[in-house]
This record gives sequence, C-alpha cells and structure tokens, in this order.
Amino acid sequence: MPNDDPKKSKKQFGPKTGDPEKFETWEEFWNAWVNQIQFMIKHTAENYNLLEQLRSEFLPTPYISTIVRGYAEKALDVRSGGPELRFITIEGVGYACSTPRFESSYSKAFL
Repeated sequence: MPNDDPKKSKKQFGPKTGDPEKFETWEEFWNAWVNQIQFMIKHTAENYNLLEQLRSEFLPTPYISTIVRGYAEKALDVRSGGPELRFITIEGVGYACSTPRFESSYSKAFL
C-alpha cells in the first residue's frame, strides 16, 4: 500500500462529480453530493470491517464485550462479530459531519 498523501500526489480519491462552483441547478448539486456520500459510506464500511478484523485478532476488548448487547450472550469479543449494533467506534464521524456541511453549501449556493 503506498504512503502517498493524496493532497501532494494529486491523485483522485473518490468519484469525479464536477466542480461544485460551476453547478447551476439543485439537481447537479444533489447528485454530486449523493455520489460522494455513497462512496464515503462504502469506503468507510470496507475500512471499518478490515480494522475490526485486525482489532479482534490483535486487540481484544473483553470488558467492552460484557457491556455491549449481543456479545456476552454469544461469548464473543466485541470485535469478533455478532452484536446487535456493530458500529461502535469513531470511523463514522466523516459521514456525521457531512450533513451540516451539506446544509451550509446548499444555503450559500441556492438560497
């Protein structure tokens, strides 16, 4: 895996959705945003699953496993699968932060 910084290498990461400053309609803006969010969710989920697999192997968390519903009943570590709610770490923050940014961009461009 290369250690390139995408900002320095100028490599495209994510879908090409056009220059938002050139969007003329709400539909253009919305479609680009949806495309970016779908990519971000898919990429985040894939990375999260890989990280959880590595964490379960090298960093088990028995205490947390006793307090998160679904693990103790199945005698599994919280990182080994089987919970009612699996997404327990911070990887989803980028998606959570996208909504206020979306609102702000929409307000500036279309209101």
